[in-house]
Amino acid sequence: MLDELKDYFPEDDYEHVGRPGDTDIIATPRYGSFSLNQKVLIESKENNSGWSRAFVDNVSRHMQGRSSQFAILAVEAMPRGAKGFLVEHFDQGAILITSRKDVCIVYGALRSVFIATHPFGIKTTDLRKLLEEKRIEEAAKDAMHYQEYLRKIRIKATRIISNARSMIEIANDLDMHLRKCLEELQKRIEGAVEEIAGIQPSAHVEGETFDQRSLL
Repeated sequence: MLDELKDYFPEDDYEHVGRPGDTDIIATPRYGSFSLNQKVLIESKENNSGWSRAFVDNVSRHMQGRSSQFAILAVEAMPRGAKGFLVEHFDQGAILITSRKDVCIVYGALRSVFIATHPFGIKTTDLRKLLEEKRIEEAAKDAMHYQEYLRKIRIKATRIISNARSMIEIANDLDMHLRKCLEELQKRIEGAVEEIAGIQPSAHVEGETFDQRSLL
């Protein structure tokens, strides 16, 4: 997750925490040479067994402890009926809930809001409302659609590369066996010619070539 964030948004600052019971990543968005004065906590949950409201409560406590107004909760299993991402509002800010594969998109949407509103000094409450704008939600879902398509293409490409490597290894093995077969073929032909010409192997003179022998 951290590598993907750095890849898409290399200008931002990141701190990998990852301690048990703590947040995973603290991202500080930047625009050009200046900070946007926001910290985004990013937490990931492998909740394959299902959704729990306790995840949100934990993130909220971490936000309070780190004086952060925004956080992203990335999970394997979204709340039932949820599509795209959800926004949970709190007095201190908001938590964006999304699937783990869409973290970069949701983070990108959040930092874009920070960039767009930074010159105007918009309050946190207004930022929360802005995140619920249908236009923003639709644009984020479009990005998620292409993200999913890109993910599938990469999986297929990885399989193709893996299969290609296997085919190359097989081809190299076949090439090695073919060379051995050609060597064996040459030896057998030479042996057959010697028999036809009535030349015994013991009569072979060291250093003498086939062209130097007389078949008569």
